[in-house]
Amino acid sequence: MAHNSVNAYIEVIRRNDAEIGKLWDAIQMDPELKETTTVLVLPEFGRDKDLNQRNGLDHGDRSDELGKVCMFAAGPDFKKNSQSLAEFQTIDVAPTMCALMGAKAEHAKAKALKELYG
Repeated sequence: MAHNSVNAYIEVIRRNDAEIGKLWDAIQMDPELKETTTVLVLPEFGRDKDLNQRNGLDHGDRSDELGKVCMFAAGPDFKKNSQSLAEFQTIDVAPTMCALMGAKAEHAKAKALKELYG
């Protein structure tokens, strides 16, 4: 959607946000899931700095914005009501999940985001 229309992209984000909210509410209503489930929400990459000719956003202009994403992390392992402005890369997510599960990310070329949990 983002390639063709910013407004349509925003609507998809709103719809996805509502569905993630429903998922989170369902997890919180189940005592076992509430104590054992971690949820991470992030895109796979950012979007270009400028609108394309169709008034949409692509992801290939090599602008710094492509590497800028936001991530929401929630669950029993994460610090409550906190935010980190630390920079990270999406490749840091896999070692973070491995660390939370007690596994080693032996071949990862990234770091666990330890400032987010503990």
